[in-house]
Formats: sequence, C-alpha cells, structure tokens
Amino acid sequence: MERRGSELRAVGADQRIAYAGQVRLSEFWARMEARFGSKYARSVAADYRLPALGTTADRALEDGVSAKVVWRAVCVEFDVPSQLR
Repeated sequence: MERRGSELRAVGADQRIAYAGQVRLSEFWARMEARFGSKYARSVAADYRLPALGTTADRALEDGVSAKVVWRAVCVEFDVPSQLR
C-alpha cells in the first residue's frame, strides 16, 4: 500500500482510491451493519482481505487508513447499493 496525502493506492493496482472528506468510525460501523447485519459486519471487517487495501478492514483502520477509504474499498468489493454509500 502506498499513501500520498489523502490518496491510498494498493501496490500493483490499476485504480486509485481517493476521496475528500472524512467518515467517522461510528458512521463506518453503522454503514457496515446496515449492509451486512451486526454480527456479519464484524466478521467481514476482521476476516475478509480487501484487494484494494491489501489487508482487512480492521487492520487498515488499525494502521491509520481513514474510515472513508476503508468504506469505499468495501463498497467496491461487495457492490454496496448506492443508497448505502
């Protein structure tokens, strides 16, 4: 993973994930639970390696990746409906 300012790029990936603004961690979990349900959301975050980030959502958040970047990676990987994005 490479970081340039607010931009995060998975090494070797063709696409960059860059978004302005911030998503609070509480909002991230609310969106995860709305999409996956309360129990499955925690499992997805802990166990599923997001290709765009090269790690799990939990690990990315622990490493200081913004919640918005992590959420957008989840949206891409799981085709989250636009009303939940």
